[in-house]
Amino acid sequence: MLRAHLDNGTVQQYDTSPKVAMTLLFPSGDAIIDRGTAHESFPILPASLKTIQFVRVRDAQRRFTIAGVIYGNHLFVFDKLFCGENATVINQLIRVTATTPRSPEEALGLAKLFLSLSYYTLEDPARFVASKISDIPNRDSHLPDETVDDIRDALFAPRATIDRSGYKVELFSTDIGSPRVHRWQLHIDAAGVQSVRDQVIYPHHQSMAAMFSQEKSDTAEGTGDKVKFKLMLMADGYTTDGARTDMQTWAASNGPGISRTHYYYESPAKAEALMQKFLHDAVAVIETGSWLDSQGKVGGKRAVVILANSDTKALSAARHFEKEASVLEISSFCLHNLSAIDK
Repeated sequence: MLRAHLDNGTVQQYDTSPKVAMTLLFPSGDAIIDRGTAHESFPILPASLKTIQFVRVRDAQRRFTIAGVIYGNHLFVFDKLFCGENATVINQLIRVTATTPRSPEEALGLAKLFLSLSYYTLEDPARFVASKISDIPNRDSHLPDETVDDIRDALFAPRATIDRSGYKVELFSTDIGSPRVHRWQLHIDAAGVQSVRDQVIYPHHQSMAAMFSQEKSDTAEGTGDKVKFKLMLMADGYTTDGARTDMQTWAASNGPGISRTHYYYESPAKAEALMQKFLHDAVAVIETGSWLDSQGKVGGKRAVVILANSDTKALSAARHFEKEASVLEISSFCLHNLSAIDK
């Protein structure tokens, strides 16, 4: 049970889903809960969902913020970090509230609620749903060889259509304050959210279009569920503590991509200091140990951790590998996709 310290000074205990969130994020068993957005942000929802309470959940040190829903004595929490769990959690909520979307409009409302909880920390959908070019924030920030005008004809208003025994929902969204554009496809039926597809169509729209075209072929061959990655950006740089870095950004065929940064120092002591800083700053240390090279010999230290951005309060998962005077960091906002690079 999670001991929730509410903003009115009281303490309540809640059974919490998913269990992995309780284990990783709240090992002390304590959390701070602030009441979130009002139901008016989601006007078209099945009536049974009007009884839930939206909340924002923080750890006792206020290092991160995630979205939550309270129903009875149960707390359902959501975050991009748990992109592999979010559909299961909202389906538990749908089951206990006996919710069934009875029209395309309600299915669309349920999809917007799911995205707000799982990816946007309870932001009003009006802030992230995009139907046309003018809905995209910071449109003048773009790569040299493309602009948002290149995807003008791809955008359309959110829509839900009857599909088999449920509804197919399609909509576009942007990152808050960023011109990154996502295309979402969800299948929703009486049991809840059955599938979720998150495809980033901008920036790198040409490369991403080629990636998704290949994914359609993989789906036809029965291998489309596997998350694939494509290299999008490479850069070199330096850090304030003297490391030379090489950086890569990899897009995913579904969900958040991967960032890879290799730190090269002039001394093993500085690499060890960085490794220890990652461990010290971690919200959770999932595992530590040694990594083995291709011959089965110990190559150095490794760790898998959960980190929180001190400015945005967003969570990410990261793997770190230390070898002599270097540290390799591979990170993602989605724990499932970080694990998928081995598969």
